[in-house]
Amino acid sequence: QNGTGGAGGLPPATAGRIENDNPDITYTGVWNWNINPMHSGGSASLATNPGAAASINFNATAISWIAYRDQWSGQASIILDGQTMGTVDTYLASALADTAVYSLTGLPPGDHSLTIQVLNTHNPLSGGNWVWLDAFDVGPTTSTPPPTPLLTINSTAACVGGAWSVQESNSRPS
Repeated sequence: QNGTGGAGGLPPATAGRIENDNPDITYTGVWNWNINPMHSGGSASLATNPGAAASINFNATAISWIAYRDQWSGQASIILDGQTMGTVDTYLASALADTAVYSLTGLPPGDHSLTIQVLNTHNPLSGGNWVWLDAFDVGPTTSTPPPTPLLTINSTAACVGGAWSVQESNSRPS
């Protein structure tokens, strides 16, 4: 696949699994298709050429990159909203399909863009540079607020010289 998809102009994807052949994903560079029932949805995309990329726009507070990992897998750069988040090494000594390679949670509500960019580099133990894209798990669309601390002050009078104690809990009331 070469340069197809819709991340550039389509509305952002919402919560759910977005398979590798979904038009919400924009591919740049050369990507190959691997048809195999071990992949989510029965296929996965893979690339080795530096600069090849897969991008998705999404409206959610979390996203996971789902991929195939094996002894020939390489490294990719993760770019969120135009900012490089780091490099992910997808090498794994024992092959594993349909697995989360990288996850982002706690994003601010709203529209975001995630790009996986092939580096054509690999772990010294890897026999290749393949970067796989099986799917994206997008969601949820709203974030769960952090627990509200419960603050209890025990005192006859909270004044200078008075006795007081503080108890704090981050557990949520039922």
